[in-house]
Amino acid sequence: MTTDQLQAEQDSVIEEYLNELDRYAVSRAASGKSFVNAFLDLGLANSRARSALDRYSIDERETDAGLVIEISEKEQLSLKQEDDTKSKPIVAAGGFSSGYAGTLMQAQTGFREAVTEALKAHAIEVRLQELEKRVSAVMKDQKQEEQKSTEP
Repeated sequence: MTTDQLQAEQDSVIEEYLNELDRYAVSRAASGKSFVNAFLDLGLANSRARSALDRYSIDERETDAGLVIEISEKEQLSLKQEDDTKSKPIVAAGGFSSGYAGTLMQAQTGFREAVTEALKAHAIEVRLQELEKRVSAVMKDQKQEEQKSTEP
C-alpha cells in the first residue's frame, strides 16, 4: 500500500472510531439517566408503600372496617355491618395505594430501559476495542511504510 492509501485508511478508521465513541457516550448517558429515574421511582414507591402500610395497615383496616363477627349459641358465624364506619381512602388489593403500584411499575420500566441501554453500550464498547486494534495496526503499517520510504 502506498502512503496515501494508508493515510486514507487511517483517517477512515479514526472517523469510524470517533463515531462509535460518540454513540457509546450517548448510550452510557441514557443508561445512567434511566437508572437514576428508576431508583427515584423505586424510592418514591417505597415511601408511598410505607406510608400506606403505616397509616392503614391490614390489622387497623380490619378493625375499622365496620364488620362485626358474631358467634351464636349454635356456633354459627355471622357478619354484621356497623353503621358508623369511618371513611377510608381507596386502597387497592394487597393494601397498597394505587400510586404505589403505578410508581413501582414506572421503576420497573426504568430499570428495563437502563439495562437494555447498558447492554447496547457494552456492545459498542466491544466494537470500540476492535477499532482500537485496527487503528493500531494501520498506524504500525504506516510507520513501516515511512521507514521503507526513508531508507536508501
